[in-house]
Amino acid sequence: MKTKILIAAGIIVLLVASIAIFIASGAGGGMGGEDEALPEDPRGLYGFGRLGEFTTRDLDDNSVSESILGEKKLTFINYWATWCEPCRDELPDFQALYDKYGDDVTFLTIIDDGVANEVAAQLADEYLPFATNVIPTENLLAVITSGYVPTSIIVDNGGNLISEQIIGALGPGYAEHLDAALDIVNYYEEHSREAE
Repeated sequence: MKTKILIAAGIIVLLVASIAIFIASGAGGGMGGEDEALPEDPRGLYGFGRLGEFTTRDLDDNSVSESILGEKKLTFINYWATWCEPCRDELPDFQALYDKYGDDVTFLTIIDDGVANEVAAQLADEYLPFATNVIPTENLLAVITSGYVPTSIIVDNGGNLISEQIIGALGPGYAEHLDAALDIVNYYEEHSREAE
């Protein structure tokens, strides 16, 4: 009985301390009574890493660099392979995602076996004509550490990862991740303008 009371008291103390720290840090959405202060670099809040500089080639042998990330608010990057059945199965779903998010999101696919692969070129032409379809490079794959295909990441226009890697084929389920990422970017854009 004493052990249960001690455990319950310990949990209560931890809970109260956690709430106090949460409020004192201002993480409670201004619950501490002070105005929310936007950090100097809000991108640092993501905490998921950053896609560094890269140069690669698309399937038409055009040069593609990290500058593509700055074209829109977000870039959705999907790493896939022609030999991966779940990857191929979800390709038709990307058109609906592009239709919904194309104004705000650049679509970039990294095709693991895309070098001189006619199947990759055919699938990209058929299902991903709106996307930039590239071959992998070491720098480009540095942030895709899962070792699985498909793996997707969402980055802002500065190359900052918005969330953890998305492992597995989600098809239309990527919409939830894109909505959340757009909410984050829009929040920081709005609060950055207010802070100026």
